[in-house]
Amino acid sequence: MLRGGGEAYISNSKITVTAPDALDVAGIVSDGEVVAINSEIVAKSNYTANAEKTNYATCSRGIVNTGILTLKDCYVAGTHSGMRAGGTEYIDGGILEGYGHGGIYFMGEGRTSYVKNATIRQMAMFDGYIDDGIAGTNQSGMYIGGANNITVYMDNCEFSGNYYPLVMKKSCSGNKLYISNSNINLNCQKYIRLDTDANKLYIGVGNNFNIVEHCAIESAAELTDEDYLFKFPVFRV
Repeated sequence: MLRGGGEAYISNSKITVTAPDALDVAGIVSDGEVVAINSEIVAKSNYTANAEKTNYATCSRGIVNTGILTLKDCYVAGTHSGMRAGGTEYIDGGILEGYGHGGIYFMGEGRTSYVKNATIRQMAMFDGYIDDGIAGTNQSGMYIGGANNITVYMDNCEFSGNYYPLVMKKSCSGNKLYISNSNINLNCQKYIRLDTDANKLYIGVGNNFNIVEHCAIESAAELTDEDYLFKFPVFRV
């Protein structure tokens, strides 16, 4: 855990946290600045809720970030999601996966994040842990939502989820995802989920999907001729 704007550098390390009784755990919680290279960060717990579905007993994530996070070739996983991305994230390479909400849940109000060369997906439940069937899962590779004016640039990424490869959620506005040279698992049961045209998916060059066939709300997606990789800042690792 990193608080008060501190700094941490993690290299060739393995962080695993577990909560068999379905408490919430996280491998890294930071509002400062973290750099992780060639490392594994995992949070495991059961996936349960009360009968009314109003109180989820686990929100375990490999990483919870509200600061500045740089990942290079890391494996990040968690029962709820691999990462709750609430700050600014620079991700190059690696695998991010989660059981409930997929590999990354972007929810940083007014923040911008950058991801390239990464695999982002929903995973099966960890061995030895349970889903009680009450909580249910959103079954998506990645989420953007829960806050407004989020901007995410992605290039050369792979997405997969049981139902949705990625979701841009309603009840928020001004969120933008720019994506190029990326592959969506088109064997997912449902489309890319765009809940409202108050948010926008910008589809750049080199992707294996299009608006009409693969987006739930066509008006919330826009084709461009951009390769967003060239818009990325220089990575610091």
